[in-house]
Amino acid sequence: VTDDLFCMAAIPYVKKKKVTLARTNRVSAQTDKEGLGDISLTGRWRFWHDTYFDKHVGILGSVSLPTGDYDSALRGSPNVQLGNGAPGFTFGPLYSQHCGKFWFHTAATYKWNVENSDNYTYGDSFTYGFAAHFLPNTSDLLGFELDGETTYKNKYNGIKVMNTGRTALYASLVYQKRV
Repeated sequence: VTDDLFCMAAIPYVKKKKVTLARTNRVSAQTDKEGLGDISLTGRWRFWHDTYFDKHVGILGSVSLPTGDYDSALRGSPNVQLGNGAPGFTFGPLYSQHCGKFWFHTAATYKWNVENSDNYTYGDSFTYGFAAHFLPNTSDLLGFELDGETTYKNKYNGIKVMNTGRTALYASLVYQKRV
């Protein structure tokens, strides 16, 4: 919208498959789900920008709308669901610093998931990251990104669901060419 305000909408199309193997390594059950997932509306507002040192601070926010199919019969298989069945809200800070041909970024967000009508709540998540980007010219970007995520356990009727929740760390090398 402007240099200080960014808006985005994502409408995911999801295809998921769960295969259960018997002790003999033969497929004993298979669940397939395909369709639209939860729509996400995201915004970023840069509320402070220092033009002398070229750094800025902003706020990230997102709302996920329960447009994906949540099937209560598959409550025991939350990874197969196309949607959460309830909205989710994400919020957090963003900081960027420009130093010569380098950009450094860091951000952290917290996502709060609302309990759906089936008394099931997907685990809230805390996401954090750091990125260093090198821009040798106006059309090339080369970078390193390190992101982490902690997702807390899902709950059904207020009781934690086992085999849910995780902590993950992602490292990426990125290259972008602008034409």
